[in-house]
Amino acid sequence: MTRISTGRKSLFFLLACACAIWVHGSKIALAQEPLQSALASMQQKLSETRLQIEFLNIKKKDTRLHVKSLEKRIQKQEKKLVSFRAQLEEVASESIRVRSKVALLQNEVVETRSKSVEILKRFRGRFVHLHKIRQGTLLSSIFSAKDLNSFSFRFEMVRYLLQNDRQILASIKENR
Repeated sequence: MTRISTGRKSLFFLLACACAIWVHGSKIALAQEPLQSALASMQQKLSETRLQIEFLNIKKKDTRLHVKSLEKRIQKQEKKLVSFRAQLEEVASESIRVRSKVALLQNEVVETRSKSVEILKRFRGRFVHLHKIRQGTLLSSIFSAKDLNSFSFRFEMVRYLLQNDRQILASIKENR
């Protein structure tokens, strides 16, 4: 029995090698399982990270588009603001011009009122003069003269009064 045949020896050797491989292979398989699970976990984290990066890139792109649209809106609003400032300056200068014109018109109104008061005083003075000489009409004052000298004097006075009345009427029309 000590003598084992070479065929059996080879078979035994093969069997022993197979057992050794099997035992050693199971140890390798057992050692590879935590590595494979760690690798799978890392691959899952990597894919999640890639997904987050894609999401952030999309968000960044949307944000850039939104910022560009906001910048365009800001530029439009700034242009409107410049336009409104120009209009406001125009209105302010126009307001100053209008105020100066109003001041001039107020001065003219004051002057016109003073002229009207003066004209009324002259009219009243004429009527007082006619009343003092006790003549109802201008023609009756001319023809009530007793001599040629008073006739010519009264005629000149009536002519002067009529000329003055024409000027007063023209002034009144102008003032109105």
